[in-house]
Amino acid sequence: TPLSSNMKLTFLSLFGLFLCSSTQAYKILFFHDSGTRSHLNLYFPLIEELLDRGHTVTGAFYASANIKHANYTEIVTRDLAKEVMKMVSSIYMEESSSSKYGLFNPRLIMKFMHIIPEYLDNMVELYKTDEVKNILNKKYDVVISASPSAGFVAEMLDTPIILLSPPGPMSFYTEIIGNRFYPSLYPTIGVNFDNPELFSQRLLNLVSNYGFSLWVRVYNYAFESRLQKELNYSGPSIIDACVQRAQLLLSNSHFITHDP
Repeated sequence: TPLSSNMKLTFLSLFGLFLCSSTQAYKILFFHDSGTRSHLNLYFPLIEELLDRGHTVTGAFYASANIKHANYTEIVTRDLAKEVMKMVSSIYMEESSSSKYGLFNPRLIMKFMHIIPEYLDNMVELYKTDEVKNILNKKYDVVISASPSAGFVAEMLDTPIILLSPPGPMSFYTEIIGNRFYPSLYPTIGVNFDNPELFSQRLLNLVSNYGFSLWVRVYNYAFESRLQKELNYSGPSIIDACVQRAQLLLSNSHFITHDP
C-alpha cells in the first residue's frame, strides 16, 4: 500500500538523522602555572586535536603554544620556574664549587630553602594578575592540567578535571583517581629502576615515592595557606579538590624519570 504522508515524513526524518552526525562542542581550559618547558609537550598536540574537532580552547601557560586558530585563546604567564632555575644555578656554582660536600653543603641547602617561600609568594601573585583573574571569571566545561594547582582552579570554576601526567603514570596522579602504587612496577622520578627484581631498587623506589608524596603535600599546604591569606580561598585542600573533581588521567605509556 502507498505510504501515508506522515509515514513518509517519519522515514525522511530518520534518514536525515542517519546521514547527519551529531556533535557537541565544549569550552576547555588548559592550565599549567609553573614548570619546565618539557611539561608542556603533552598539552600542545591535545589542543590542536581538540581545535580540529570543533571545541573552543583556552590555554594558560608560561610558554606559548604558537597555535593560531579562531577558537583558541592564550595567555602567557610569568615563567617562575625559569627564574628559580637561574637562582638555583647561580647559588650552586657559588657554593658547591668551593665545598667538598657538593649538594650536601649546609650553606647550599639553606640558600635553596630560602628560595621556596619566595617562589610560593610569586605563585600567588600570578593569580592576582588581570589575565588570570579574567580566566577564572569565565565558564568552562572542563579543566585539563598537570599542575597540582588544578584543584584550586577547578574549585574556582566549579568544573571537573582531566589530569595529565607528562612523565608517565606517576603515583601522585594515579593515586588521585584511585589506583594503588606498586613499588615493583612504577618508578619514582629520579630513581634508578632498571632492574625491579632487585629488592634494593624496589625499597629505594618505595622510600622515594613516600618522600615525593610528602614533598607534594607540604608544598600544597604552604601554597594553600597563602591562597587563604591572600585570595580568601575557603574551599577544600588542593589535593582533596583534585580527588573530588578528577574524571580521567591522560599519560604517556612509558616512564620518564629524568635518568640517563
